[in-house]
Amino acid sequence: MSASILRYKDTRTREKLDIDRENLWLHFVVRPLSVYPTRLFLALGVSPNQTTFIGIVISIAGCCLLAFGDYWMVLIGAIIINIGFLVDVIDGNIARHKRQATKYGGYIDNLADRLVAGIVPIALSTGLYATLGNALYLVLGMGWAFFITFKCLITESYRVSFGEKARRFYKAETKSLIYRAGIAIETSMIPLLLISAIVDIAWLFMIIWTAITGFEMIFVGILTLIKTPRNNI
Repeated sequence: MSASILRYKDTRTREKLDIDRENLWLHFVVRPLSVYPTRLFLALGVSPNQTTFIGIVISIAGCCLLAFGDYWMVLIGAIIINIGFLVDVIDGNIARHKRQATKYGGYIDNLADRLVAGIVPIALSTGLYATLGNALYLVLGMGWAFFITFKCLITESYRVSFGEKARRFYKAETKSLIYRAGIAIETSMIPLLLISAIVDIAWLFMIIWTAITGFEMIFVGILTLIKTPRNNI
């Protein structure tokens, strides 16, 4: 069974493989580790979509712990969120192994990623405010969540409006150094959250990551405006 599970790597598209390689935590740690719990999920007969929902529940539970602000609560919450990230990888393993990959499953998986990405800053900022008493962290949390949400609105609106041209545009952009660097930064949020929790510098992580997501939103907005096909407007 282990050999057949490992073959899921061969079914990923080249674009997916390239993006995965930019996320060192995913490529070298999470994805190799995911093979082992995948065996358990397969033995239990858990479907890919059920696995996705399990990952959502786990990640939200971790986010709730972040909101307490206590060192141990934040640390345990960060660990649980990383476990949720592991489960998020497992659902794809199962889908590819069982040949059950569907557009609905991809939609739910992407929605789960966006949901967790939006909850983390709100929960973390709430915890920092509770422990440090500085309302600035609440502002930073709302800003971080807004930047993530608005960036998603920009990209999804572009896809809906321009269809196949948007698909070709994103496919071409995945080869650019700037895009790949952005992916590497964005997907490093979960492991860096854990590191910041261990070192007890979640406040610094909040400041830096709010700035990063803000610059990323601006960059994506400008890039899509520049690349928009004017003759179709």
